[in-house]
Amino acid sequence: MTVRPLRLLEGNDETVNVGITRSGGAYNLTGAIVQMIIKPNVGTVEDPPATGVVILSTATGEVTVTSATGGTVAVDVAAGTVTAGTWTYRVDVIDATGRRTAVYGDLTVIDL
Repeated sequence: MTVRPLRLLEGNDETVNVGITRSGGAYNLTGAIVQMIIKPNVGTVEDPPATGVVILSTATGEVTVTSATGGTVAVDVAAGTVTAGTWTYRVDVIDATGRRTAVYGDLTVIDL
C-alpha cells in the first residue's frame, strides 16, 4: 500500500494518474476492476454509500486503465464531484484474489 496525499482544485475537471504496485513491482490490472472511493472521513460508511461518498470505477467509466501490465490508471474527477475541504480517499483493485487497497491518503480540495 502506498500513502499519497492529493490536491484538487474546486470547480475543475481533474485527472489523477495513479501507479499501482504489488510486492515491489507493477500490479497487473488485466481483468481487474479499479475503484477510487472518496469519503468525508475515514469512518464514513461506504456500503451502501453514505451521504458524501463517491465511488469512481472502471466499471462505470471514470477510471481508465492506461497500462494493464504497467499497473497505471487515470481517474477522471469531474468538477462538482467533491466540494472544498479535506476528504479521505483510497484506490482499490478488485480481482480474482479479492479487494486490495493499493493507494490511500488525504484529498484536499482547494476553494478557488
